[in-house]
Amino acid sequence: MGLRPQPRNTVFFKMFADASANISACVEVLREFVQAPPERREELAKRMHDVEHAGDETTHDIIDQLNRAFITPFDREDIYRL
Repeated sequence: MGLRPQPRNTVFFKMFADASANISACVEVLREFVQAPPERREELAKRMHDVEHAGDETTHDIIDQLNRAFITPFDREDIYRL
């Protein structure tokens, strides 16, 4: 049996891509917040809360998938650190 160039279960990679896109969105909202006039900050704080909530959901999905996966694309400890 030869080595596979790609793992069978790629669901983790999609979740990591989602998490990184969310981090990018958080940074953008934070940048806007810092530069915004005071009257826009309440709206931006709500957006940040929504983006943070989406990131929490992605993290929970990753942990849930990690707990159910028999074989992961790399060490579980490394995934937890991410």
